[in-house]
Amino acid sequence: MIRRLIACALAPFSLLAAAPSPAPGVPASSTGDRVYALAGAWSCRSAAGALVRSTGVRDGDTVKVHYDVAGQDGKRSSFNDRYTFDPVKRNWHVSLGLAGFTADASPWLDDRWTIQGVDVNAVARRMTLALLPNGDFRRTLFYENGAKVFVLDMVERCAPGTSPPPADACIADSYPATTLEAGAVNARLVPRTPSPAVVQVVVSLNERSEIVATRVQSSPDPAFNGPALASVRASKFRTEIRNCKPIAADYIFSVTFGE
Repeated sequence: MIRRLIACALAPFSLLAAAPSPAPGVPASSTGDRVYALAGAWSCRSAAGALVRSTGVRDGDTVKVHYDVAGQDGKRSSFNDRYTFDPVKRNWHVSLGLAGFTADASPWLDDRWTIQGVDVNAVARRMTLALLPNGDFRRTLFYENGAKVFVLDMVERCAPGTSPPPADACIADSYPATTLEAGAVNARLVPRTPSPAVVQVVVSLNERSEIVATRVQSSPDPAFNGPALASVRASKFRTEIRNCKPIAADYIFSVTFGE
């Protein structure tokens, strides 16, 4: 079966910094609320290949976390999250720096914590933090699409300290194939077209997400095939993860000309 890849570059949506258990020297609250354990040093690896180091500090009932993100494409960024406990309402107000995601949530008392809110564009988002048996934790983010269905956006695994989980660790039980970086199209080689022209290219990836073969499946004109194949071969992908393992598979990548 041939699957379909999203034909655009996707920056890893990394809101990476939380902790399911107290970091060294940072006590949890007397009620067992794990949110206070967000303070400390944690290192994460996302299913999309991003590496993140987070540093959190506790100021009374507020936890502030700073993130430094290194994407697989070499790009770096940073942002901040803030968790503030309201003693009257007995809940947390959460503000995540990426996408302006805000939410209110009850205390984190179990191995799994879910919060739901909206981003700056009024798009509903959901975040789940799940404690893993070895003391790591998994963070999963979803967004609500136009059909009002929550869609998987990002998965990452975090470990205490300055070393992220190894590359062969189970970052996610399952994760869809992703385009990490779309290759540029050489405009000088593309014929003029009065309307958008779409070339469908089959991309074969091995379990290491390396391109092992490409072929044109459909095209409005053979003149577009060469530039389309060149663009695909210059792109970077991550193959599907299934049962914690990346799999070799064929995907369809769409290259659009004339937009």
